Amino acid sequence: MLPEMPRRYLTETVICTQKIAWPMDPFAIARYPFLSDAREYMLAQGITLDDLMAGAAFGRAREMGERRVMEAIEMGAIQEHPLSRESDAITEVFSYPIARMLVSCSEDAYLVTRYSLAEAVRASSLLIKEELPMVLRAAGELGMDADSGGEGVTVHFTDFLRYSAQMRSPEWKLSNQDVRRGRVVVNKDRLCRLIQQALQERLEGELPLPVNAEILRSLEAPTGRVKAVLEQKRKEIKPQEMGRVSFLRMPPCMKAYIRMVEAGKNLPHSARFALVAFLHAIGMKNEEIMAIFATSPDFNEHMTRYQVDHITGVTSGVEYLPPECSTMKSYGICIEPDSLCGRPWMKHPLSYYRVKGKPRGPPGKKATRKAEPEG
Repeated sequence: MLPEMPRRYLTETVICTQKIAWPMDPFAIARYPFLSDAREYMLAQGITLDDLMAGAAFGRAREMGERRVMEAIEMGAIQEHPLSRESDAITEVFSYPIARMLVSCSEDAYLVTRYSLAEAVRASSLLIKEELPMVLRAAGELGMDADSGGEGVTVHFTDFLRYSAQMRSPEWKLSNQDVRRGRVVVNKDRLCRLIQQALQERLEGELPLPVNAEILRSLEAPTGRVKAVLEQKRKEIKPQEMGRVSFLRMPPCMKAYIRMVEAGKNLPHSARFALVAFLHAIGMKNEEIMAIFATSPDFNEHMTRYQVDHITGVTSGVEYLPPECSTMKSYGICIEPDSLCGRPWMKHPLSYYRVKGKPRGPPGKKATRKAEPEG
């Protein structure tokens, strides 16, 4: 018998006992488990919550759900795995709600963001290969007003503004778009990028789902493994002794953010978060971080202090780390990269800062470092 729980939980984890004939292709819906087709397919199977949590037939689905979360943590992207049989596709479909429950059990804001981004990036990379009608359908189910007609593919300007706000490249500015009667003309690739942002926002808004004691017990082992990998991930990029805070050692993106703020330009939320977390990680005090944002046109001392104190752990109890380079690229806030950014091993802004701080000198001779002027 199912434990009593909120209707929202049952709806969003798509569990039901009603059996409905559904002639859909599992291979197709396995690619886009966030769409209504997938939800209806899972409803049609008559699988209970108990089945997903502990049923022997769903052991593989639980493994794949855990793998889905682990890939999001370790690689920042959920990989595409071969589905040779229909049973593989069905298992992939059920791995999605299991992954969402596992993220919810972990109770980690960083994981919610990282998992949501990974699912969104996966969906976008798959949609780019689809025919336009499928892309438009995905956009519509995410609440985006996208259409195709005589003027090509268009998105209502309000949706374009909302979902392109994270993209700082000039080509995403509304003033640089072809706008016709309130609609922005886009190509399929751009529409997929907007869908990526829309899906990420939806997932971040839905997670974490409410979980009860029974679910926590059922997922105790995989939750523990997820938390262990999360902790290891944090250790890998946790700032060590950085020495004096140096503007010259900062990666190009952080320098650009600071220049933009000082010039009175607004930063998107994701860029603000990255900058605050980075400055805190390299040793800047909260009051000094506050001073940087004081010139922002929408500066609100109370709100800025709340955000800075939250990100730096003063009020939240969690010191958030700046996102990895791959995450910043996905957000569209990796700007002005230089040759050092292009090195294959350069994966994090803090790594850039450390490398720039290493002493250099002739081979075989102890290197000395000149004092850097602070900017």
